[in-house]
Formats: sequence, C-alpha cells, structure tokens
Amino acid sequence: MGIFLTPERYEQSLERIRSLMPKGRAEPMKRSLYAWTCIAKTDGEARDQASALLGAFYNLPFERLERFAIVGSPKTCAARLQEFVSAGVEDFAIAPITAGRDMQTFDLLVGEVIPSVTA
Repeated sequence: MGIFLTPERYEQSLERIRSLMPKGRAEPMKRSLYAWTCIAKTDGEARDQASALLGAFYNLPFERLERFAIVGSPKTCAARLQEFVSAGVEDFAIAPITAGRDMQTFDLLVGEVIPSVTA
C-alpha cells in the first residue's frame, strides 16, 4: 500500500517492483493507496479545511503535502482518483480530512465521487 505518492510516482514505483520480480511470476500484491482525502462542495472550501487539518497533523505547511492528497470538489476529487486508477491503483484506503463527525466527505464520496471513477 503506497502513501505520499503522486500518480506518476505510484506508476514508477509499480514499474520498478515489476522489474524486480522473476519473469513469469504473478504480482504478489494488491495495488493500493492510502489517500488523505478532503471533499467539499468547492475546491476552495476543501483546500482550506485540508490545509488547516492536515498541515497541523504533520506540522508542515500544507503546500508540502498537497500533491499527495485528494482535495477538492467532487469533480476535482473524481478526476484525481481517476489519475491514480490510471496509474495502477486497484484499491484505496480513504483517510478523511475532516473535523469532528462531519459526514459531508462520506456523502460526497459515495454519492458523487465514486460513481464518476471507472476502473
């Protein structure tokens, strides 16, 4: 399970792993990604929330973490997830970036984002 990877880096890592495997051997792994995710009605709202929460969690400026996260409106997040699927990810562990028990992330993920992503 990858973490803190861009779609490009995920694909490169997968290619490297495959190059090290003996010829003819099936992949011994499930291709997955642990993805910090913040979905809101707008890109700005999601970015503000992710910046405050994820940046504080790692004690780093959000700008250093942003490229690894899936953050934005449902449309933006679906496009980002699709990039990872195209890079070879089969399964996602979605780690919500949310304050409290707000279910908005899950509602948007299940209702709008996932139906827009194709395998």
